[in-house]
Amino acid sequence: MLGLTCPCRQAERVAGVLGAGVLAHARARAQYAAAAGFRQRAQAVVGVLDALAPGGTLERVLAAGHAAGTLPEPWIWTRRGMRLPFR
Repeated sequence: MLGLTCPCRQAERVAGVLGAGVLAHARARAQYAAAAGFRQRAQAVVGVLDALAPGGTLERVLAAGHAAGTLPEPWIWTRRGMRLPFR
C-alpha cells in the first residue's frame, strides 16, 4: 500500500501522493527489498511513515494505496458528503 514493492516509475508516483520525499521512499524500498525478515520490513515501513508530513495522513495513505494498485479509488466522508482525496 505504501508502494515499497512497486516498479520504480510507479513508486515515484506513490511517493508524490504520500508527500514523502522520493529519496526517502527509494531508501525505504531498497531496505524493504533487502529485508531478511518481518522486523526489517517493518523498519522500512516506519521509515516511510516517518517521512510523512503531519495532517491528512489517512487520505494520503489511501490515495497511495490506489496509486500502488492495491486499493480501489478512495472516497472520504465529510459533513458535506463523499469526496475523493486531493480533488
